[in-house]
Amino acid sequence: MAQDLGITRGSFYWHFKSRAELLEALLAYWEVALTDSVMLALNGDQGDARERLYLLMEDVFFNERSRYDMAFIAWAKEDDDVRKRVEAVLLRRRTFVTQLFRQMGFPPQEADARSRLIVELMFGKSLVRWKDTPRRLRALLRQQWTLLTEGAAEE
Repeated sequence: MAQDLGITRGSFYWHFKSRAELLEALLAYWEVALTDSVMLALNGDQGDARERLYLLMEDVFFNERSRYDMAFIAWAKEDDDVRKRVEAVLLRRRTFVTQLFRQMGFPPQEADARSRLIVELMFGKSLVRWKDTPRRLRALLRQQWTLLTEGAAEE
């Protein structure tokens, strides 16, 4: 990591007392900056639940908020403490999206199923990049959002 940043290992570790402290900082960043802050920003009065869901999908995708998910999920397979935190983050994400679907009028089981699709879709978008223009990607995202929110009572 230090090499990628163009600094010495010593100057890199100067910021952290130990490797464990560095890893904790990485995990906290993933939890707060790439999950909690996104949900907090969309929890206010920014329109109806359908629109907030679109804003969430757009933010996660175009700001690459799921770019480190695979690394944390892989790390969780090796460390029980990390696994618990990763599972908690993924549950917070799913719960947040489920609440949006419930606000749209979907019954609990359907809201949960749709929220799982959204979380999995956003995760998958960080792994696969199609050669599309930004305009085409936005159109596809809008189409996916429409398909996933179809039948909402709010409409």
